[in-house]
Amino acid sequence: MINDTIKVLDLPSIQSLNPINKNDVVRVLFEKRKEIEETFKDDEYLKMDLTHGEIIGLKSTAELDIPVNKDINKLKVGDRPAFNYLIERNDRYKNAEIIDLGNVGVLFKETGK
Repeated sequence: MINDTIKVLDLPSIQSLNPINKNDVVRVLFEKRKEIEETFKDDEYLKMDLTHGEIIGLKSTAELDIPVNKDINKLKVGDRPAFNYLIERNDRYKNAEIIDLGNVGVLFKETGK
């Protein structure tokens, strides 16, 4: 069972973004980079929710009781699959227009710190 909590950063200005215009999406991400990195300090997996004007993130701690080998009895659930599972079952997000962004550490990696 996945009991992790979705973190939310409200950015109402992104509700007007057209996801096809990737330049606008990237511009907003870099304009809000500091807020994103401060809100999602645990390298959460991020999604941009254009319907509600939010960046949402999740860091999975979920494990399944599945024997992986003779020494390991649990299988860690990755951030993205755990996040997708929660969103599919969440009335607020299941029909929202959402863009996957990846983990925070990878999102801004190419530009350096």
